[in-house]
Amino acid sequence: MKGLLTEDVIVARIEQKCDIKRDPTYDHQYKLDFIVDRFKSIAKLIPIGVQITTRLNDVPKQRVFLLERRKKTLVDRSIYVEVHPDVDINNWGAELIYNALVSFTFKNSLKKIDVSGVRINADITYDFFSLEDSIRQTHSAIHGKIFKYFPERKYGFIETKDKGQWYFNNDGITDSNLIENFLPNIQLNSDNNRLVRAIFVDFDDAGYESNDKSVPKAINIKLAKGKE
Repeated sequence: MKGLLTEDVIVARIEQKCDIKRDPTYDHQYKLDFIVDRFKSIAKLIPIGVQITTRLNDVPKQRVFLLERRKKTLVDRSIYVEVHPDVDINNWGAELIYNALVSFTFKNSLKKIDVSGVRINADITYDFFSLEDSIRQTHSAIHGKIFKYFPERKYGFIETKDKGQWYFNNDGITDSNLIENFLPNIQLNSDNNRLVRAIFVDFDDAGYESNDKSVPKAINIKLAKGKE
């Protein structure tokens, strides 16, 4: 059972216990399949955004979800649910997903986490996991372009194809050619510090710095090979 069919069955099973909001635009625009507005037995609840997938350890999909959900569009808290193909959605599987949603909402150790992943396992268990750690452990570089730079303060911003943005400073650059030859010779628009010609790079996601939750930080930045 895959894709929309899985989502439909899950919603049909759990909407008896919680109020669910669905819209065809959610997945395309916000990377959410549905929103749990509240659990029916509890009067107050901050809405939770939910993405369901049967594609396990799909790092590109995890990354796209994380980038969008960091923006907190529609809802402040979101969960990425990976369902093992052997999970019986028609019976205990949907109940297990419901229990995971309740835990994400009310468990003390999770209440301050805005975005999380959870794996629904075939052995009738579930495990929460960090999307940031899952993405980082693959050692798969992110591709983007340096589009803005402040040479006096030695920091700038990288943008990816899907419009995600990362902050960086020169300490995060590991390519001597980039720092010695490219950045010193860039041309900038004087009014907004945008590069006249962007520099394509590969980098790793270091997550958010403790003092700034607006834009994640890029590290291990290198010139992208074969890109213009």
